[in-house]
Amino acid sequence: MRLPAVIGKYRIEEYLGGGMAEVYRAEDSVLGRRVAFKQLSPAGVADEAVRARFLEEARVGGQLSHDNIVRTFDYGDDHGQPFIVMELLEGKSLATRIKAGDLGDFRERARIALEIARALQYLHARQILHRAIKPDNVHIEAVTGRVRLIDFGIAKSQGMNLTQAGFVVGTPFYMAPEQLMGTPIGPATDIYAFGLVFFEVLTGRRARPADTVERVLQQIINDPVDCGPLAECGVPEPLAAIVRDATQSDTSRRTADFGVIVPQLENWIESQKAATAPTVILRPTARRLQLSHTLMAGAVAAVVCGLVVGLLGVSVARARLPQGRAMVMPVDEMAAIPGGVFEFEQDRRKMNLAAFQIDRREVTNEQFAAFCRLKHRALPNGFHEDWPGQPVTGVTIDDARAYCFAQSKHLPTEMQWERAARGTTGARFPWGNDSDESRANCERGRGHLVSADSMKSGASPEGVLHMIGNAAEWVDQPLQPSLLALEKFANILKPPATDGEPWYMIKGGSFRRSVAQSAADLWLPAPGRYTADDVGFRCAK
Repeated sequence: MRLPAVIGKYRIEEYLGGGMAEVYRAEDSVLGRRVAFKQLSPAGVADEAVRARFLEEARVGGQLSHDNIVRTFDYGDDHGQPFIVMELLEGKSLATRIKAGDLGDFRERARIALEIARALQYLHARQILHRAIKPDNVHIEAVTGRVRLIDFGIAKSQGMNLTQAGFVVGTPFYMAPEQLMGTPIGPATDIYAFGLVFFEVLTGRRARPADTVERVLQQIINDPVDCGPLAECGVPEPLAAIVRDATQSDTSRRTADFGVIVPQLENWIESQKAATAPTVILRPTARRLQLSHTLMAGAVAAVVCGLVVGLLGVSVARARLPQGRAMVMPVDEMAAIPGGVFEFEQDRRKMNLAAFQIDRREVTNEQFAAFCRLKHRALPNGFHEDWPGQPVTGVTIDDARAYCFAQSKHLPTEMQWERAARGTTGARFPWGNDSDESRANCERGRGHLVSADSMKSGASPEGVLHMIGNAAEWVDQPLQPSLLALEKFANILKPPATDGEPWYMIKGGSFRRSVAQSAADLWLPAPGRYTADDVGFRCAK
């Protein structure tokens, strides 16, 4: 394909790689977002089995919606060449991270395994086997560290069989004995592959060390997995036990399902957090925030103040909360959001979302200050040290992500944020469809931030506060800016914002916007480096 090219509404910009299917970086000209455009090559079109698997990948991917699975947006055909449009991921494969020895401590490695396990648990609940679990098919995002399962080319739905007799489908190093013996495969097959991948994550080496395919196949049939290297690498026993149980050759002795593995990993990670969590003492006093300038003026002022601070040589990191009555920083309280179908965006599409948790309150000044001290980070420009209990603002999306990551959480996705704010019925506000100004801290209310624990009459169905108004919130949803957005930010940021830098979504409005402008199905675009005194965040997990 000669680039750039246009196929339907997609502008194809850059070749990323491929074989029987070729992958390109592209732009959706209607929605204004960058995507991965995967098109079957002429050779792939000519191969009936390859074409069938490509169509199955599109069909399976199109019905999935999970934080740890790559999203499929569209499917089409260009003059006989089928294509799939997917989420464009930035980062590295798990295989690359393992090879580089860049996986962190055992707690971080367990987190990676947990997110893989959650994705597979979600698939199995929908009667889908992945059948190609390997480090190359696990993607780790560059900034957030979020894990994404990719490549559903040989995924198998219940009642669907694309495997020819005598033909082995899968990657030999991660195959289970039943795949070679001709016996029925099921969820246990993915569990076995998961165990081998987790072995590699923990030790940095493959569980099957043979250097030829023939020898690997012999080992799979004749030899149990040698878990000795786990002990040699100092792997904690609870994690080693997960690997041992998942890689039993006999399926009757193998871990039954990911409903066992997921809580095992969650409990171990929580035990490590409890064992290492420091006690943080803060000494706040109270004062209300009085702000009257506009969003544009506030943003420009933030930039100017940053320049002045730099010129004067003042270290923002040395800012301290004032003396007063000692208070232990409150533990984040999270609301449990059940999984299931809900109505999404303005067109109220029916979407299926896995269960998750989200902070009931916006992250506050004292919580963020404690994080900055522990991590030796500078406080945000214009940080108000004497306003405890109020949402922290003036943070970039990277600041917000770093805080969430330190709590073993992440920024909410667009779907998570909307589900937490709207409930399941697609209401425009947490309390319903009426723009009740008494329930949110918006433009016609107080004219300043208020406590993150206030205005409980505006809570969502699961009790989440200030999803509308108070501080607008960063959401982990990349965007392609419109010309109007570029013009808006041209004079706010220095250097001026461009469409080549990362842009993200801000949702929920703020105390400067009306209730109608803050509805849960609306959003604003902003460059990731943007800061404002009415933009904050909350965490999810």
